[in-house]
Amino acid sequence: MIEFSKIFNNLVDQINNEIVIDSKLSSGNSTIIFTCNTKWARSGKTLGLKSGDVIYNNLIEEVSTNNFIKVKGNIFFDQAFVNSPFDITGTKIATNLEWNKVSNFAKDKLPLIWLLDSFDETIYGREQSLERSVDCKIFFLDETDIKNFYTADHKREVIQPMIALKDEFVNVIKKNRIFKTLENEKIKYFSRFGTESAQGFEKNILDANLSGLVLQINLQKYKGNCNC
Repeated sequence: MIEFSKIFNNLVDQINNEIVIDSKLSSGNSTIIFTCNTKWARSGKTLGLKSGDVIYNNLIEEVSTNNFIKVKGNIFFDQAFVNSPFDITGTKIATNLEWNKVSNFAKDKLPLIWLLDSFDETIYGREQSLERSVDCKIFFLDETDIKNFYTADHKREVIQPMIALKDEFVNVIKKNRIFKTLENEKIKYFSRFGTESAQGFEKNILDANLSGLVLQINLQKYKGNCNC
């Protein structure tokens, strides 16, 4: 039987980061890409624009959720991609240590999908169609500007894109018949990801200024076709 974090890794690997381009419009020294799904594109980040075998990383100047993405520059391209998410599994302490070792540059490890390593797993017997049932917490996080963002800014610039990333992750589960249809999703949003008390914010959980959400689900996987 495969350890659950490997199943989680495989789900993240299947997330589609391509932006479906409905149309394009040149505007001065910028290009507006119209799309009904902007995914987790954010102003200030880059969008991968592919022309043939060449990929250009162009600065995103503006995003109107599920309407358009405005990027700097005018080049020919026929495909567009947002950054692929970085996934990790671990406890709070282990994740913080390992995540910091990955790279000195946040752009190399964001957005982050983190499976908290405290999930409860039930394994079923031979007579059951289900292989396992897992109660898990999965965090979808990206960097935020704690000095200049008001709560509304956090929600628009970070939480909304992370909702889109969560939706893409859930879509992977829904499209795979080896998983039972999710009955519900429990979500908590973070304007700033850290610990809080009645007096307000105390400290970051990871060594970075992040916002986003946590998805709590019961993931049920059916047995495969292997007879070995």
